[in-house]
Amino acid sequence: ACLVDAPVAAAVVDGDCRMHGDVLSAISGNVDWLNVELADVQMKSGPSAALYQAYQQYGEQLLDVIGGRFAFFLWDKRRQTALLACDRLGQMPVYWAKGPGQTLLFGQTATAVARMLPGRPAISSQGIYNYLYFHMVPGPGTIFEGINKLMAGHMLLETGRDALFLA
Repeated sequence: ACLVDAPVAAAVVDGDCRMHGDVLSAISGNVDWLNVELADVQMKSGPSAALYQAYQQYGEQLLDVIGGRFAFFLWDKRRQTALLACDRLGQMPVYWAKGPGQTLLFGQTATAVARMLPGRPAISSQGIYNYLYFHMVPGPGTIFEGINKLMAGHMLLETGRDALFLA
């Protein structure tokens, strides 16, 4: 488990999580690096070390060199930037919401994120309709108001002021 206490992000992650200077990298799943050097870093030092290296080399374009089934979180304390992403097929779902003080909360289920919020989030009438009509709630919506699903192959870039979605 890895807990980040920052103005931008709070998270609990099941996977590999490490601090690299001012950058926290956390990743879960089975990562296939499309860059041989990053695959080597993962074999020698673990997936979070390879994620950190990819962030250093590629910045926000690191989704171009990562494959497989994964979800990751990066917190760059110096830049006050958070990156949250999931794999191209959405096999490792990521749900997120804004908590108190615009804190970014996320987890692998909408219920997990709901438990991090103060109070109980309202049930979404659109989410209920979608569930009854489609037998599922298509993303980015969820059954809860204010909790969103990160779409497959997308990245949320949070700067503390703005949230941008990158495909």
